[in-house]
Amino acid sequence: MYAEIGRQFPGQLSYFIAGAFFYYFLSIFEKRVAFFLVGSLIILGIDMIYPLPFFEPIALGTVVVFFSLFAYVGNFGKYGDFSYGIYIVHFPIIQLLCQYGIFREQPWYFLVSAVILTGISSVLMWHLVEKRFLLRSSHYISASKPGSAVLPSFPNIADQKAEQDLS
Repeated sequence: MYAEIGRQFPGQLSYFIAGAFFYYFLSIFEKRVAFFLVGSLIILGIDMIYPLPFFEPIALGTVVVFFSLFAYVGNFGKYGDFSYGIYIVHFPIIQLLCQYGIFREQPWYFLVSAVILTGISSVLMWHLVEKRFLLRSSHYISASKPGSAVLPSFPNIADQKAEQDLS
């Protein structure tokens, strides 16, 4: 019973709390990023052998925040913003695959098929629905033009919060 409850909303709050931690203490993370990352990778390595349910959410959150802030993947915006499409279509696709028992006995095939179907659906949703409603001043329009190189900027959330507190 506890394993089932752990997969429900209250059991997943620890991942939300890890994200909230990085929102409020991002400046500390930025100053000691190597310490956080190495520690998290060690914890996740141990977690694969001996489960550490208390430490796993913050370790996983550390890795996610590191890659979201410091990994530059190029001018991917020229292809569009598929994040909203992924957000909208992933749940119905997963539920349909579960409902019809597709790859029930082969979880890796289930995962791969869900990811591929979600990716294709989100790209189609971007090009057939979302892109038509962009303003001409949208940064996706300028990023999609040939030769445009949009360099990443990493805003410091602590500085933004301090500016908000002053106003």
